[in-house]
Amino acid sequence: MLAFGQFISPAARRNSLRLDIGCVATYAGVCIEKGMGSIISGLTPDTLGEIYEYCPTITELRVAAGIFAVGFLLFTLMLKVAVPISPDEFLDKKEATVHAPEVDVPCPV
Repeated sequence: MLAFGQFISPAARRNSLRLDIGCVATYAGVCIEKGMGSIISGLTPDTLGEIYEYCPTITELRVAAGIFAVGFLLFTLMLKVAVPISPDEFLDKKEATVHAPEVDVPCPV
């Protein structure tokens, strides 16, 4: 519920610290809801409540590493698009309050 409230509030969406808290709360909520059974499938108890010992093979570890690598790659590519977008890019030029200082830089010819 904390994460939901953080993302609904417009004031919280403008504050990066509160957004970070909302993201951590979302992750924590999913871990609490699903438990370790969704993270490590070998810890899921059977219908009698017994938990069996399980050791993943090298192929399973490679597949998991590949999935994480693709996720990190997509995250990096999305950051390259999202970070350059400034908040006042979508405002009218008259309404923008923050302007970058003009600097005269000689062009090498």
